[in-house]
Amino acid sequence: MKLQLKSFDAIKIDTILSLTGSKSETNRLLILQALWPEIRLDNLAECDDADVMIQP
Repeated sequence: MKLQLKSFDAIKIDTILSLTGSKSETNRLLILQALWPEIRLDNLAECDDADVMIQP
């Protein structure tokens, strides 16, 4: 799983984090993405609860 963070301040942050891709990490990152839509997530865990969180 990759996570890209960018800052809105004068100092820009462009970071890629590689995580294990577990179900709990996926759900936590989806919550962060809901708060900060600029976060890009790849390779999410395939699970029912994550599917529900992704739907609009």
